[in-house]
Amino acid sequence: MAKVTSQAMDIGGQITPLGSPINSYVEISTDQPSGMTGKVEHGTESSAPPIEALPPINWLPGEVVADTAAFVGCHLVQTNFRLCIFSKADQSVAVIPLMNIECLDLRDLINVSISCKDGRVYRITAPSYELAMTWHRKLLKCSNRSKTEDAFAWTFAEFCTKDNCDWLADENGIDSDLCQAEWKRLDYDPDHFTISDINKNFDFVETYPSRLVLLKNIKDEEIREAADFRFLKRFPVVVWKSKETKAILLRSSQPRAGILSWRNNKDEKYLKLISEYMAAYHKENAPRTIIMDARSYAAAFANRAKGGGYEITDYYPGTETLFLGLPNIHHVRYAFIQLRNLYSTPGGNDPNTYFQNLQTTSWLQYTRQLLLAGCQCADVLQNGNSVLVHCSDGWDRTSQIVSLAKLMVDDYYKTIKGFCELITREWIEFGHKFSDRNGVSGNDANERSPIFLQWIDAVWQLFSANETSFEFNENFLLKLAQHSYSGLFGNFLFNSSRDSNNMKKNSISIWRFLCLQNESVVNHLYKPGAPLELDFSIDRIKVWKTCYCNADFLNLSENTAIASPVRQDFISSSPKDNISIQKSKSSESLNSIEQSSMGGFHTESNIMNGIGEHALDTSVISESTVPVRQGSRHRSQKEKDPNKVKELIDSDGLVRFFDKIQIRVLEKDKEHKAEISKAQVEADLLKQKLEDVQNSSIPECANRQRYASEGIHDNKRNSCGRVYSTSEESEQALSHAYSDISIIESSEALPPLTTGYSMESDRCEICKKSFSKFSISDARRHHCRNCWKTVCETCSPNLFHVVNNGHGVKERVCNICYINMEVAIPEGIDSLADDVSTCSDSTTTNMKTSTCSVGNGSSTANTSSGSSSSSSSSNENRHRSDTFVNGFRNGGLATTPAVKG
Repeated sequence: MAKVTSQAMDIGGQITPLGSPINSYVEISTDQPSGMTGKVEHGTESSAPPIEALPPINWLPGEVVADTAAFVGCHLVQTNFRLCIFSKADQSVAVIPLMNIECLDLRDLINVSISCKDGRVYRITAPSYELAMTWHRKLLKCSNRSKTEDAFAWTFAEFCTKDNCDWLADENGIDSDLCQAEWKRLDYDPDHFTISDINKNFDFVETYPSRLVLLKNIKDEEIREAADFRFLKRFPVVVWKSKETKAILLRSSQPRAGILSWRNNKDEKYLKLISEYMAAYHKENAPRTIIMDARSYAAAFANRAKGGGYEITDYYPGTETLFLGLPNIHHVRYAFIQLRNLYSTPGGNDPNTYFQNLQTTSWLQYTRQLLLAGCQCADVLQNGNSVLVHCSDGWDRTSQIVSLAKLMVDDYYKTIKGFCELITREWIEFGHKFSDRNGVSGNDANERSPIFLQWIDAVWQLFSANETSFEFNENFLLKLAQHSYSGLFGNFLFNSSRDSNNMKKNSISIWRFLCLQNESVVNHLYKPGAPLELDFSIDRIKVWKTCYCNADFLNLSENTAIASPVRQDFISSSPKDNISIQKSKSSESLNSIEQSSMGGFHTESNIMNGIGEHALDTSVISESTVPVRQGSRHRSQKEKDPNKVKELIDSDGLVRFFDKIQIRVLEKDKEHKAEISKAQVEADLLKQKLEDVQNSSIPECANRQRYASEGIHDNKRNSCGRVYSTSEESEQALSHAYSDISIIESSEALPPLTTGYSMESDRCEICKKSFSKFSISDARRHHCRNCWKTVCETCSPNLFHVVNNGHGVKERVCNICYINMEVAIPEGIDSLADDVSTCSDSTTTNMKTSTCSVGNGSSTANTSSGSSSSSSSSNENRHRSDTFVNGFRNGGLATTPAVKG
């Protein structure tokens, strides 16, 4: 059986997600797939599997299978977009976009190590040295792209226009002119601000948007002179305004102060306009403008040797400079490498040294500093001070701080649409160098740095502490991080909007995928306006293992249950595995493809990997290495379903992320909607029955309506009506149990009381009588338990009888519903009538035998009189019995006055 273990060991037959302290069993199907298309050129190995022998996958538009191979314990399928690894023994799969591959190492002659830019490492073992070398060179060539035009995004876009992709939204989802949209939303004052087209066609500042919000009362010629004093002409531009405090947020690059502390009058005038604008709203004690320099003071001072520097407050009155001390791109890159090494090193998860090694990486410390910088900027804006943010060039740390601050102070950016616009405006349009930082093209490895990934990590830290404050969920952030390297969408392939516009081909925007239409990225716990909890103590900052660590091998047992955890001491390891993290150099760069040779066997120490938070259901481990704990469930080979692998891969071609909390919330929401739909159907049926009764021409209904309108509640009604008798005498009669309430059959049962009713109405919905604010019996609020209308005492004097949990309950009902009710004939009414008749005959017989003697002359007269009286009483009793029984059978209740004394 193939083994996928948690240790960075070169064991034959492994697909290795490295660094897992806890593992679970999974199954992978090897049944025949369906739906694979495309031209296939098999590898040199004779045992290369045919397409039909692999699990089925939905291929993307324009995707073509280029090659397949059978490695030890797994099958490889390479397309023009990704590399898919299928385990032979387990129902698991790993998907690696070719552009996400950062480094490839050939170790021990047959082991190929694939290191990804998002921090994951996969190690596969070839059955022969020749096959390992062939695939090492093949993957190295596919992943090393010298031009942006070679990305799969253009092929994907071309075929998407031909094939209808139902998983993509029809439109982009964000405004085409974000500058104008922000102008309206933030309500900029036209007396102090203006939308300038000075950078139209990107001929003034190549890395700025074409439309900019600028301070007014300054000419374009003065702006051009001020821009010459800033690095790359990135002069201060307004990017946000507070509606409450009127404070504004600006961004730029560092000034060209130099060693001699040069100054520029136009640049000083431009910043002076900020103070004048704030003074218009704060005539007394106008707040100072805070200049936030993302660098440390030492770094800013050292930049003066290169012609840069910082603003000298003597030249800029009304300003104050703060140095935030954030690390540069090189420190961030090295910290990320150390973090990945921590999880890829066999001893990285040693409980004795784990936290020490984690602190050594400095990744969490840098993330915390970034969060504190964004929070400090947001706090200053909330206090009413305007802020100018810049670093050296103004497109790395500046984008991080500005976008974080806007996310914290403006609830609009916590929505999916607002967050997409935030990234588009502050990162793409303001010129973050995605192509260089993500290694899309170019040969300068020194320019690579996970700046955007670090910012997404910071946003995830905010989200994990405030899950109800954001409309998007963790899957949204995870997909955003993955597709910033995948090359499937065209948003993150260029260094600026100018480069994107110069590209003649069109690409698909990622916002067509990450939108409200995609339910998997929507946070079902979102509460608009929920406040943020901003606690950035070091113990609250966590490693985002879902992103950085392997979570591709997903458990597909029955009911998607989590398998039993396994103790780490079951995994064989040696003391030499418990090594510490050391600085090292990359084994082989993608840029050295021409220099790659058979002798390039290096130790990979700059590649990092780990196991995700969902380790219990994501990693695979060998049965021969780890014993099965009792109670864990495994599916037999016959029970494996090849379509399960298909379910693991999302519509975007990457492995699907399963958020148990979001899935459960969605299930509860669907259950709630189903209950509402069922209740609505029942209500419609009851409403239809009510309408049928109201529209019928039975005299009984007319009589009931007449009695209800006249308010008749005595005992003089005939057998077609109901009686509501309150006389004490009638309580002794046999019909009392049926005279003050109506009995309905179970088939005609009314909705349960849990349906609920409204307490908002202030008047009766029948007679329109106003309710008293006090609890006065004749003017208080009541509710009909049939139609749930709010009624008064006069319009609801009647009760009906229902059986609840085996007990009879009397409920109030309005006159309209009461007259339309049908009375159920209780069981045994016929025997009850016979008893009444027997009782009547017995009374007659007794009356016949009783005489009254008042002398001889009156005996005959009394007997005759008694006989006549007895006959009359018997007839009357029979009439009462017949009337009572017929009253039930005819749908009504009938009683007669009680016989007195």
